[in-house]
Amino acid sequence: MDTPEIQLILSKECPYCRRRFRRRATLYAHLTPYGSERIDCKVQFSLLLNYIADTYRKMRSLIRRHNGRYYVKGCLGYFRTFEEAYLKAKEMLNNYGCGG
Repeated sequence: MDTPEIQLILSKECPYCRRRFRRRATLYAHLTPYGSERIDCKVQFSLLLNYIADTYRKMRSLIRRHNGRYYVKGCLGYFRTFEEAYLKAKEMLNNYGCGG
């Protein structure tokens, strides 16, 4: 999952207030619920983490591995690599179907 928020966090910038940090540790302190400043940044970050966790759970329930092959629930056939299976599962989550 590659969202703009994640890219900003990796570049040591708060994705919500656009404040820049020299170290990731200070950005971490800015986004965790233990500080007193910028409560809205903490809430937005918490919502992002919940979204990422929910997406991971959905993907994990769709993809399974057996004998070196990856199977996606609801699709016929198998995939040789995890990346192919991931893309198909992502397509299914976006379209609520297996596609053509």
